[in-house]
Amino acid sequence: MEGNAQAISKSDMGRETFLMIFVTVGTSRNEKLVQYMDELSPGVTEPVIIQIGSGKYRPKNCEFFDFLPSLDEYFEKANIVVGSGGVGTTFDLLIRRKRFIAISNPDIPDRHQEQLLDKLSGLGYLIWCRDLRNLGDVLKQASLFKFKPYMKPECWIEHVILEHLRKSDENQSYRKAKSKAFFNFCLHLKNTVLTQ
Repeated sequence: MEGNAQAISKSDMGRETFLMIFVTVGTSRNEKLVQYMDELSPGVTEPVIIQIGSGKYRPKNCEFFDFLPSLDEYFEKANIVVGSGGVGTTFDLLIRRKRFIAISNPDIPDRHQEQLLDKLSGLGYLIWCRDLRNLGDVLKQASLFKFKPYMKPECWIEHVILEHLRKSDENQSYRKAKSKAFFNFCLHLKNTVLTQ
């Protein structure tokens, strides 16, 4: 199949509705993931499309592109998404309830992705592929795996911020009123002293 790969444009996606395996590396690059998935793609039944980011490796066996303003359309049309275990991508896909195989990026020095993926895979929300050499088996597992639907926790941060701003405005109004009263008092003293 070598030589059949082609770069695709966003307009190519709109032609038909189909399920696929979509691979994303986000804004960085993950040459190993792109290469492994390219090598696996002839053996899978669904089309494979890879977002290669800033990587140099060009797939030979599946369609690919580097960047688009939004990956929403690809996420929606994918049966399975394979991608970076970054916080943004991970929670975006969990909220969309997509079947997600997460790959941690070994080039990240603090290994925070591994902690996140360990927890979320332990809860059944995603499959964490810890070793790219197992990606083929993990893809087979994903087709049978019962992913637990992720429920976005209720967030109160906007209420806390708004309450803080309200109190800040009240305090500022109070300080302004107090300042104005003090100014008026000083003006009164000045006028009183000057008139004596």
